[in-house]
Amino acid sequence: LFILKNDVWVVSKTLSFDPLDAFIACSVFYGPSSSNEVEILPLKGYCASKWPSDMVVHALLVCNASSELTSMRNLQDFFSPNSLPVMPSLLKILHNLSVLAENNPS
Repeated sequence: LFILKNDVWVVSKTLSFDPLDAFIACSVFYGPSSSNEVEILPLKGYCASKWPSDMVVHALLVCNASSELTSMRNLQDFFSPNSLPVMPSLLKILHNLSVLAENNPS
């Protein structure tokens, strides 16, 4: 299995990958450990109390998002909306578009 750092995974309790029993994560290292385990970092939907450490799970490798996750982390760590006066307006427009898309799925 060829695994890259920042591969995106969907991890689920069931094979149906119900969103209520699944979360999104990214791999932390290149390749599996010597015991053939993949270390992941939850990104969305993870609650520790719902996922005992001895639970059997199912995982789908979705894609590698190295560039995208690095860009998002850089924005989160080093970007201040106050440094660009137009940025709050742009962010508001993007938010409104995403709300509109959620309310009107194709």
